Amino acid sequence: SAGDEDNAEKCARLCIAVGERAGLMLGPTMCYGILARVAFVRRDLAEAAAHTQKYLQLCGKLGIYAYFHMHKYYDPMLQFADKHGIEPQITQRIMALSGYKAKKAYIETLGGFAV
Repeated sequence: SAGDEDNAEKCARLCIAVGERAGLMLGPTMCYGILARVAFVRRDLAEAAAHTQKYLQLCGKLGIYAYFHMHKYYDPMLQFADKHGIEPQITQRIMALSGYKAKKAYIETLGGFAV
C-alpha cells in the first residue's frame, strides 16, 4: 500500500467484498488494515478510525497478532487506537502480545521530585 494508495484501496475493497461474501476472513481482515493505513496517509481520521476499529475487532476475534510485531508499520495504528479509545481491550491485548513498548517520559516537578 505504500506509495500506491489508490490501487491498494481498490484491491483491498475487492478482497473484502469477495472474502466477506465467501466467509473467508483472513484476507479481508488484512485489507481493513490496508484501508486504515491508506486513510492515515490521506489524513482522513474518521475513515482511519472506522477501518482501525474493524481491523482490531477482526484481529481480536480471529486471534491474528503476528503482524503487530512489525512495529514500524503497526505501532502508529496501535497508538492511534489507544489514544482514541478504539477497541481498548483488544488494542491493549495486541500491544501486550506484540511486545509494544510505550515511549517513556521524564517529568521533573517543583522541589526536585522526578518521575
